[in-house]
Formats: sequence, C-alpha cells, structure tokens
Amino acid sequence: MQLQPLKTDSPAKSAPMDLPEDIREILEQNPELHAAARQLHNGDKPVRPSLQMLARGRQLRPDANARAANPHQVAAFFDLDGTILSGSIIQHLTRQGFEEGQGRVMHVLQFLVCWGLYKLNLVPRVTMYRWGYAPAAGRELTEVQQYVDRCLQNHIKPRIFREARAAVAAHIAAGHRVVAITGAPDYAAAELCVDLGIHDLLATPTPLSADGRIVPNIQEPVCYAEGKLAYLHAYAARHEIDLVKSFLYSDSASDVPVLKAVGRPRVVNPQWLLLPVARRYGWPIARWKTHDLGGLPVAYASRSVGRVGAGRTG
Repeated sequence: MQLQPLKTDSPAKSAPMDLPEDIREILEQNPELHAAARQLHNGDKPVRPSLQMLARGRQLRPDANARAANPHQVAAFFDLDGTILSGSIIQHLTRQGFEEGQGRVMHVLQFLVCWGLYKLNLVPRVTMYRWGYAPAAGRELTEVQQYVDRCLQNHIKPRIFREARAAVAAHIAAGHRVVAITGAPDYAAAELCVDLGIHDLLATPTPLSADGRIVPNIQEPVCYAEGKLAYLHAYAARHEIDLVKSFLYSDSASDVPVLKAVGRPRVVNPQWLLLPVARRYGWPIARWKTHDLGGLPVAYASRSVGRVGAGRTG
C-alpha cells in the first residue's frame, strides 16, 4: 500500500522565503511538509535535520517484492528501542509527559488495552498505532519537537549504549550507509538519528494536517514486524543496497523477518523469544550494557556472547 501525501497549501503560498536551497528542494518534493517547515524555521533552531528525516519517511513507497539492483552496496540497519538505547522511545516520552504534568493515565490504559487486543489478534496493528499516537494528536509539530528535545536530553541520550555509538561510527567509517529502522514515532526517532549521525530513517510516517498539526490517521503498512520487511526491501531497491552483504541489529523477536532478510544479522540484548531463534540460526549475539544513566557511568562491561549453533552469519 502506498503512503499518500496530505493535501496542503501550494508551495508559492506556504514555503518560507529564507530557507536554504536544499530545504527548498525537500519542500518541492514533499509539499505536505510546508506547514512543518514554517513552524520549525523560527530563526533559532536548524530546520534541516528534522525535515530531511521526515521527508525520507514520506518518500518511501514500501514494496514487499522489491529487490536490490546493485550487488556492491552495503548498509547497516539498526533497530532503536532496546538496541541503540535502553528502553523504548515511547516509554521515555511517556515518562517525560508525567514529569511535566502532561501525562494521562487514561492514554496509557487505552494503549495497554489495545496492545492486549492486538496480541489476541482482535484488532489490526494499525489500530494499535493510532491509539499510541493519540496523546500527540492535534498538537503542532513545533510543540512536539520542543517536548522531544527535552526528553532527548533528560531521558533518551543518557540511555544510548556506548557500544551502539561505536558500532554506528564503525559502519560510517567503513563507508556503509547507516539506517535506523524502527517502530517508534518518526518525529522523535529523527532527532535521535541526527544525534548519532545516522544517514537515514525508516519509520511509519506521522501524518500532518495542512496547518502542521499531528493527526492520528496512520496509514498502513506500519514499520513493525512484517511491515518493516516492506520498508527494508523498498529502501534497498531505491538505494541499490545488497541485502546479502548488509547488516541488521535488533533485540526484538518481532524483527525476525528483517533479520532473516539480511546476510549479516546481529542480535543485541535479545528478548527471551528472540534468543532461541538466534541460537538456531547461528546469529552473532552481543550484550550492550554501557551507557550513562543520569550522567553516571553504569558499571557493566560489554561482552560478546558469540556465535551459537550453525547457519550463515556473514
């Protein structure tokens, strides 16, 4: 299913007149981002990183049948929640909301109920996503961006594993394209990607209204489980990535489809459901434990569990 752009004002009427040329080009290709650009471009904060990340998410047209055309391009795909950082982005955003007095127990309860119904196959995954986005619905992107910035400083950055930063840096140094692939909200994941120097972001695009407010009508496919596979194949085809030579790092059993799709899967801090699968296929397993919690070093050394069993690991 294609992700259709939202209708908005014409570029001539809504595009800021003092934006750099590359941002103007992004807006020409993604007219639904004009309102977001007006709000983000306030003279104090750079607009480029967030718009670039959001634009990439909207340009993607997932195609499960797409295949890479060039056999010489290598990419390193990273899950974010539980892999790059301890905990999940949604978890940290929720905590920030309660600390600022904006959290609503009802929203948490609604999401937990929806999650339970989804696990029982009683509601589709896209419904779960819409319920999860409910707290941000109706808010201007500027407001949400400022909230995300505070959460990044207070909760997310201190929980990024040092081993993850080192792995990202190593792949960049090797000339690989580094891509985050996540089920987290793109507007929050984009800021984390900018901080880490990650080249691209694959995430479910958050739809925006013509006036730059977040709306809850998330469209399928969502970037989760089998949906991630569609995003992965579409990205590989567009950028001529050779998946057989590429890497994918994840902690989650829901990422088994994308782990199987690359030639060099890497399992990090595996969930208990993923661990037996990793052992069965002989995927390398590592424990990333070192991060700064509240500015204080956590006294855990990284240790490699190594390869267990048989199978192609690359």
